[in-house]
Amino acid sequence: MYDYKFLFSQYPLANAVAPNRFVAQAIECNTADEYGRPTKENFERYKQLAHGRWGIICVEAIAISNEAKARTHGLVLSSHSVHLFKQIIQAIKAIDNQTIVIVQLTHAGRQCFDRNHRVKVYSDSTAIPILSTAQTKKIQQQFEEAVALIAETGADGIDIKACHGYLLDEMLRPANNRDDQFGGDYKNRSYLIASLFRYARQYHPHLIVGSRISMYEGIRGGCGTNSANEIIEDLTGMLSILSIMVDAGAQYINVSAGVPTVTPALTRPIASNAFDLYHHIRYTYTTKKQFGNIAVIGSAYTSAQDKSLLLADENCEKQYADFIGFGRQSLADPLLPVKAKQGIPINWCTLCSGCSTLLKKQQPVHCIKYKQGS
Repeated sequence: MYDYKFLFSQYPLANAVAPNRFVAQAIECNTADEYGRPTKENFERYKQLAHGRWGIICVEAIAISNEAKARTHGLVLSSHSVHLFKQIIQAIKAIDNQTIVIVQLTHAGRQCFDRNHRVKVYSDSTAIPILSTAQTKKIQQQFEEAVALIAETGADGIDIKACHGYLLDEMLRPANNRDDQFGGDYKNRSYLIASLFRYARQYHPHLIVGSRISMYEGIRGGCGTNSANEIIEDLTGMLSILSIMVDAGAQYINVSAGVPTVTPALTRPIASNAFDLYHHIRYTYTTKKQFGNIAVIGSAYTSAQDKSLLLADENCEKQYADFIGFGRQSLADPLLPVKAKQGIPINWCTLCSGCSTLLKKQQPVHCIKYKQGS
């Protein structure tokens, strides 16, 4: 039995120490009630992950308002639901008080499930309304209020979602040609997310703060290009944005790529194209090389299936990444870390995209092969 000595080594994350390098990535399971409050299914999901002994558990994308959610039954944080999120954190910690619990906050932007609530950051060919400066400042305030609520739950940290085509990701793109403080050059495009890091560090310093970002989206004018009309990868601009984020207080970066609705195989590499996984590894390595003083989480390891742990251990050893993220695999087997440590057979994700199909259909998300993740 391989011991995966680096994967099972402790590693610091800001003011905490993770017991291992495994990260259960945030996955939208679309199982909240009609008001966005956690249900029994949400509690069971996170209790299962807690039994898996993950180093970090990311609680799925939680919308900052009912208008901001991407799923019909997506989670929404409010003063009326915060006590339920507190109970989820308590349930996780009761099972495993060593795991670091990060809560992801989001605004879905043009991907809001309700067409009446869809908004976009900059002008394009779609009929979706553009956010005004006043509306954008209101969203900034809602994010700050959500950070304050998370501070009440007992969570260890927050993740400001800026990936996969959601609102803050769109704001970071070179295509964002707004003429106010939220668009134009890379400093303005990163203004909002940097302000949220500064707010969290100033008013809730006990929270670990960071963001999941798409380093390259594979779309014209998207993150990872150098102009609004370019599609060729150039990470220079994203590294400049990350530098601003780190200076503003980011303590980790969770590296991802692509926009699932447009470039899905870049976000979630498929079995027949491992090269997309190597892109993820390169993005993580590039980020770690540039910002060695913060923690860097790698993504897309699910696509390596039964070879993922060896690859992950190697990348931790080489310091290409500090933590290793699993998304779909955490649905297929929420007990992955503890099984790997004990040499118990693991339910490997088959990359069938069944969970992704459920998400697209706005249905409750689970692994269609291993429904209980047992």
